[in-house]
Amino acid sequence: MLLDIVILPPDKTAAAVGKKIKQAAKNFPHGFIVDNQAMIPHLSLWHIKTSKNRIIQLSQDLKSVAVKQKPIKISSSAFVESKNHKGVVEFLVRNSRSLILLQQKVFETTYPYKTGMMPQFLMFEKWSGKELLQARKYSRPLGFKPHFTMAHIKSPEGTQKIIGNMNKIKFTFEAKEIYVCEVNRWWQVTRIIKKFKLNNPSSVPPKRDIFSRKGRRKNEIDHAVKILKTGGIVVYPTDTSYGLAVDATNLAAVKKLYRLKGRNFRKPIHVIAPLDKSSHTPVYGRKWLNRIVRVNARAAKLMEKFWPGALTIVLPLKAKERSWRMLSAGTGTIGVRYPANSTAQALVEALGRPITATSANVSGKPAAYSIAEAKRQFVKHRLYQDITFLGGGKLPKRKPSTVLSLAGRVKIIRAGPIIEREIKNVLFPKHKP
Repeated sequence: MLLDIVILPPDKTAAAVGKKIKQAAKNFPHGFIVDNQAMIPHLSLWHIKTSKNRIIQLSQDLKSVAVKQKPIKISSSAFVESKNHKGVVEFLVRNSRSLILLQQKVFETTYPYKTGMMPQFLMFEKWSGKELLQARKYSRPLGFKPHFTMAHIKSPEGTQKIIGNMNKIKFTFEAKEIYVCEVNRWWQVTRIIKKFKLNNPSSVPPKRDIFSRKGRRKNEIDHAVKILKTGGIVVYPTDTSYGLAVDATNLAAVKKLYRLKGRNFRKPIHVIAPLDKSSHTPVYGRKWLNRIVRVNARAAKLMEKFWPGALTIVLPLKAKERSWRMLSAGTGTIGVRYPANSTAQALVEALGRPITATSANVSGKPAAYSIAEAKRQFVKHRLYQDITFLGGGKLPKRKPSTVLSLAGRVKIIRAGPIIEREIKNVLFPKHKP
């Protein structure tokens, strides 16, 4: 399925331009004309080739871009012949920093799909991991000049005459939405599938450093939940160190997390599941835990004794969605925990879905025990602007959680605050005579 992420002009502007180009081109042989009827005038941000069953995930990803973006002023510039395609007439618009930043955000969000300015130029799924991390650098050299493609004229004299006639047209409008559209083999829009409003920034609470204010914990949690629901990343406190949370059910967010940490995709990431604390029992969370993993009797005993606490239990993976397969790194198992930290608990319960429980550091670097330490590690990363910080003060330095595998024989994978003797006393209690 061929899709394009686009900005569309107002109906009145599109109709006027479409009518004018159709009149100008009617006496010349042509491949196509964007007349606002069979084909819709559009400003392309990025092309995508994907399957129908991925549109829902794609929509979630683009919504996370739109919700953080200001409306953009679009002004026409001039009609020209495309430098890349002979006979193709383009209507250029004035470039702006806001427009370039929007295009780059769309680019960064959608490159896990099969994407490219045109399929013969870029097919990112064939790139190496290093090239993918640097993919942003390739968008400008490819020549992103915002434009409306208007027609393909087969005669050189026709192309020049049409350009001369059309250059009298000028327009300005404010783009308030981005659209997902279906396109034909010429990559021209034939159908609108989804649209997402570019939120007015005055209606969006400030992202950065809002969480340093006291007495606003509920508002802070609510804001962090909104960030997670739109595919963002939240740094939050746990009972060991600061962690990085994304919605564990959102594949694009999980990929973003791996890129932010520079983590090998062959290494799994543990999760925290909401436990519906109204029940106040360890069989809590069976709604989500039983979706994700196979909880055996031994695991239930350990949850009863040590949760909330610094114990991560690795169990056989039950969930089959792609985000879970990525988090498990193909091992067929995943670690679940529930930390003894009220902020972490409030965050996952308010979201109502599992969040990731990886430490807030670049892979191989020390764990972060304060917001300042976490910021220092990520401040130069290109995804830094996607991070929201949920403060919990300076945490005491503790060991990472104990990681215990119950997928097969009992095995401690990583020693931590809960020691082997404590675990054995729960799993293998001594019988009194």
